[in-house]
Amino acid sequence: MADYSSPSFQITINNLKIMASEWLYEVVDELVQLCGLRYGYVRNEATRLERTLRDLRSASLMFSNDRLSKANGKLVFVDGKYR
Repeated sequence: MADYSSPSFQITINNLKIMASEWLYEVVDELVQLCGLRYGYVRNEATRLERTLRDLRSASLMFSNDRLSKANGKLVFVDGKYR
């Protein structure tokens, strides 16, 4: 059974959020470039990538990735696994 309050679990979750917010944004940005502005960024189109791009961009801004990285740095010292 996983201990969800353990520092190593929190580090893993923080890293997952950081990677997802960076990589997924890059993937959708690439899709917009492939589709072009006419199809990838127009609100009326079926692809609707503009909303996904906006939401993914805000993920790294709303709860800053820098803040999560700093928290991970502090958690490493608390976690016995990294001693």
